[in-house]
Amino acid sequence: MSRDLVSCVCLTQWPKRIETLAESLRAYAMQKHSPRRLFIINDGAPLRSLAPDVYVANLKSTITIGEKRNQGLALAEDSWIATWDDDDFALPEHLSFLMHEAQSRSLDYVRCPIYALANSRMEIGCIVRKVQEATAMIWAPTARRLGGYPHVSFAEDVTMRVKLTRSQAPSGFQPRLTYIYRRHAKNVTCRVGWGTGQDRRVTECVQDQKRWPRLETEELQAYLDYCRNKETPPLVEPA
Repeated sequence: MSRDLVSCVCLTQWPKRIETLAESLRAYAMQKHSPRRLFIINDGAPLRSLAPDVYVANLKSTITIGEKRNQGLALAEDSWIATWDDDDFALPEHLSFLMHEAQSRSLDYVRCPIYALANSRMEIGCIVRKVQEATAMIWAPTARRLGGYPHVSFAEDVTMRVKLTRSQAPSGFQPRLTYIYRRHAKNVTCRVGWGTGQDRRVTECVQDQKRWPRLETEELQAYLDYCRNKETPPLVEPA
């Protein structure tokens, strides 16, 4: 069985999330890893796909986030399932680096222990050295064997992590910064550690030079802005 295919699962509500979804789809289109495909689980006005690797599931009623994730998990079949939040931005190397780590170490579950925190305008405020569940990539058959996600709309991804940990599924981390987490606020302070009490300077070096080229936050912001403004073909339209 090939373990190269990545199924990205994006939960959204059209047109309520139209602006952030457009950026999330652009991030998907720019990913360097192939093969990949995108499943959009939409409980808003109907959408239709404009690309052969993009599939839309239009729901007739609102269900919990956990139930939506399980729909994506079922559609993924025998492939990796990657969380693809509709309001964040994954840099073009994101899937490639996750896949390299998973395949080189025979993992079933891989995440990033570092991410950039940005405000609603995608202005990076600080770097957080903490595991972000939104960066998770899981071997779908393993997640289904463990019963999938709980039918709740809060911390359903944390519950999945607990299941994977307790089952001793082979897991690891992809140490490079490839993910921008959007916080919907006007300002993002540099004091963020969520209990760690750690301050992060905006000029902090956010990469390990031995693993990935040195990158200051100003350069990261420039790279993010370049990716966000790059023209990519439309992937969906109103049905």
